[in-house]
Parts: sequence; structure tokens; C-alpha cells
Amino acid sequence: MAEATEREEGMYLSTRRLAVTTLGLLTLLASLVVSAAPAAAQPATISGTVLATDTGQPPGGCVYAYRSSDGSLAAGTCMDLQTGAYSIEGLEAGVAYRILVSSGAPYPQETWWPGGPTINDAQPVVAPATVDVSVPPAGTLVGTLMRSDGSPVADEFVTVFLADREEAFGRSTTTGVDGSWSIADLYPTPYKVAFGGAYQAFAFGKSDWASADTVAVAAGATVRVDDTLFLPASISGTVRDQSGGPVEGICVSLENVDPNSGGGWTGGCTDASGAYRAGDITPAGDYRVLFSDPQGRFAAEYYDNTTDPASATVVTVARGAQVAGIDAVLAPGAALTGRVINAKTHQPIEGVCMEAFAGRSGGRIPFQQQECSQADGTWRLWALPAGATTVNFFYFDAQVEIWAYNSTTQAKATVFELTAGTTTTLRDVRLRLPRSG
Repeated sequence: MAEATEREEGMYLSTRRLAVTTLGLLTLLASLVVSAAPAAAQPATISGTVLATDTGQPPGGCVYAYRSSDGSLAAGTCMDLQTGAYSIEGLEAGVAYRILVSSGAPYPQETWWPGGPTINDAQPVVAPATVDVSVPPAGTLVGTLMRSDGSPVADEFVTVFLADREEAFGRSTTTGVDGSWSIADLYPTPYKVAFGGAYQAFAFGKSDWASADTVAVAAGATVRVDDTLFLPASISGTVRDQSGGPVEGICVSLENVDPNSGGGWTGGCTDASGAYRAGDITPAGDYRVLFSDPQGRFAAEYYDNTTDPASATVVTVARGAQVAGIDAVLAPGAALTGRVINAKTHQPIEGVCMEAFAGRSGGRIPFQQQECSQADGTWRLWALPAGATTVNFFYFDAQVEIWAYNSTTQAKATVFELTAGTTTTLRDVRLRLPRSG
């Protein structure tokens, strides 16, 4: 009986020690959880006074705090109209903010402390803090936008950029029916002014932000920015055949002589009267004018009557210029034809393509028409100019290339003298194909 009592006491002590141990572990875990919880952010305030520099009185409006880290709005309040005092509550201690004062006329729509038109001009302030803001009188930009032909530009965008960086900060308007426009409530600082929805022009008479003139806007000042929106430059003329008749469907391409100009190709095609107009030419500069026939009736040529781009007469196009009288008289195209055969089997080869070049040293003839070899080996080139021509053949399937006849270079190729409006038939061109397998 005594032994049983001792066993029961032992079991009781063991159970009690387990319970105490478990309780201790739970207490430790709880303490770890409590210690791992982040401390609550301490609330903070940014307060101060907003006064106008010209009157010393409150300008009216509201004050906002934006998080400096991501530019998001944190909180805001409106100033006391009698004293200019404000207090932005609900901010976090130790966090940096940027302060905006938004007022109405005659003060800027936006003043970022300590003085600037955008959030990028603001100086971060760590809460809690006292920030007094001085607001200058606003400036105004006004102007009239006219076209190069003297007519007003109505319903066109006008956008204000900062002068020290290419940043359009949301201040824009559109012109009235008389071309007039106005943008008020601007923070006094230098600006640049752009015209058009795609900023196609900048004041004064400039084409981009970098070259645009700087317009200084002083506090309380109204500055005029009158400018001209140039009409798109163009080249026009008439295309005729050698009998003097108009040719419809001839297309005109413009190539900027300066390869670094960034100007691409633009053009237009002739109507039933042979007239064309290549418009929207940008940028201004020197251009070669190339006439081509998508239908292959005529050989392509450059202005003025040459197939050699180096000999082409260059047409200078000033900004907004309307250049007329760039005419052309086209000659009917010459053609080349023949067969391609296997040099070993004398069987026709299908799928061989070819290109015509100017003489033994000239470039590829532009806008030539091409028909690669058919099942019977026949091929054709047309819309070619009269004169010395060489022909290069290439067979992609076998990676074989040759110049007629049997030459590996253009300099040693056979020269064919073509006549306008005639077809020249070459003897069979023989390709030596690599052994299969």
C-alpha cells in the first residue's frame, strides 16, 4: 500500500513538472511573438504658415504632403484665411514628405516648397516639422498662333515645358478660332512653349525642345509668345511620257542626302493628269527625288533625268516650303530574259532569282521588276533603264551565286547594253550545283 502511494506521488510530480515546462515554453513563445511585432508608427504633424510675397497675407488655398519616397499623396489641409496657418495631421514620424501649396489666381496653381513648379523642385521635409511657405504672384503666358500662309491656327494644342529639363507638367490649352491662347497661374520660372498634339513645333520657329527659345516668366508678369506654325513642306510636279502625255500611277520617293538627318522617305503618286504632290516632308534639307512605276511600264529615274543617284539634281526643301515644278519625262523600261539550267545535266532550274546592276561597278537598279526562274528555267527582269547592265543570279536552295556569264564578281561580269522599250534575251545561264549527299 505504501509502495502504491509512492508511485502515485511520483506520477503526480512528473505530471506537474511537465505542466510547468509546457507553461514555460508557451510563455517563451508568447514573448517571442510580442518582441517580433513591429512598433507602431508614431503619428506626426507638419505645420506652418503660408503667406504671399507681395502682400504678406495668406494667398488662400490648401497645403498637401506627398511621400518623398514614391510621390503619393499622404494628407492635406487648407490654410486659415486670416492667419495663413495650417497643420497637416496623420503623418508618420521620421518619414520624408514634399510640401505643395495649391492656390488660386493671382497666385500659382502649384508652389512646391521651398519654391518651384513641380514635385521634382521640392525639398524633402522629415516629419514632425515646421514649414513656412512663401508664395509669389503667378505669371501668365499668352500668344497667337498663325500658319505660314497667314491664317490663324484654331483648336491646336499649346503645352508649357520647363526650360531646364524636358518636362511637360500638365499645363496646356488649345487655341481659339483666332489662334489666341492663354495659360495663367504659372509659377514664375523660365519655360519653353510647344505647339501641336505631338509637339510638332516649339517657340520661336524651332522644331524640338532642345533648340527652343527660353521664355522667362517673372512674378506677376504676362509674357507674349506669338509664333508661326509652318505648313508641312512639299514637293510637287508633273510626270509625262516621251510623247508628252501625262502618266498616271508614277510614285515619287524622297531620299534625304544627309544620312544622319533622321529623315526617312515620303512621297505621293501621280493622278490622271500626271500631277503629284509629296507632302509632310520632315526634316527640312536636301533631297533626291526618285520616280518609279509600280506597274513596270517605265524605268525608274532620279530628278533630273538620270538613273545614277550620284548625278541626281538635289532639291533643297526649306521648312514649310512648297517646292513646285519638279517634273519628269520617263522612258519606257527595258527588259532582260533568258533561262537558267544545270551546268551538268542541262536541265532547267526553278527558283533562281536575279537582280540587275548598273554596269560593272554601279549599284542595284532601283524599282526593277523581277520574276524568278519558272519550272522551265525561264526568268525575266523589266522596268530597267537603257544603258550598261550586269546581272547577278542567286539560288538560295543550293547557296549558289554567279554573275552572267560565269563570273564570281561584278567587275568581271558580262555587260549588256539595253535599249529603252526593248527586250534583250540572254543565252542560257549555267549554274554548277554542289553534289548532293
